[in-house]
Amino acid sequence: VYSLDEARQFVTSDTVFILGGGPSLNLLNSEMWVEIRKHDSFGINWSFLKTEVVPTFYQTEINVDKEINEIYLREFSKYRNDYRSTV
Repeated sequence: VYSLDEARQFVTSDTVFILGGGPSLNLLNSEMWVEIRKHDSFGINWSFLKTEVVPTFYQTEINVDKEINEIYLREFSKYRNDYRSTV
């Protein structure tokens, strides 16, 4: 866990793309993903399912529903190695 000031040390661009976890990510084309990969990005919740980019920063929430948390942990574990350098 980093404070905002500590997290700034990981910033590599003056642009950040916010990657939500909704179906709108499916509207992005390959050219858009190329542009996103040139900059920092911040993934949220289920955005890890889009493998076109591994974000610079990532955050998820703990769901009050234990079953949903178990599903999330099981699914995210498949991508954990890809996220080893993600803040």
